[in-house]
Amino acid sequence: MKKKQQNTQKKEVVIRFRHVLAAITLVAASVLLPLFIVWKQVYITEASMKSKVYADSLVVLKQETERLRLTCENLVQSERIEKIAVNHLDLHYPPSNRITIIEPEGTPPKKSFMGGWEFFALIRKSLSQDKG
Repeated sequence: MKKKQQNTQKKEVVIRFRHVLAAITLVAASVLLPLFIVWKQVYITEASMKSKVYADSLVVLKQETERLRLTCENLVQSERIEKIAVNHLDLHYPPSNRITIIEPEGTPPKKSFMGGWEFFALIRKSLSQDKG
């Protein structure tokens, strides 16, 4: 009889432990599930805010790029460079008798004689008034 009581007591202890374990699991699930849902919403909201910030910065960077491109175009204008060269640096174009053309080494000299086909092409262009 004592064995039956011991078995019954062991079963009751196991059953109580299972009930306690089930209750802890239920409480944990009821706490963690809403926390997970809230975390997901917070994550989505933060991602949306970051996306908006990046989109805004992209617009600003595009405007800055366009402004810098226009500034570069204005600074590269040849009239402006010539004006600075003449007024500030006192540079002038050399006279034609001072210009010397130097051929780079290793390049074959140009042919002075025009080949037959080149000659006919030149005559045809001049007669047909083609440009180029």
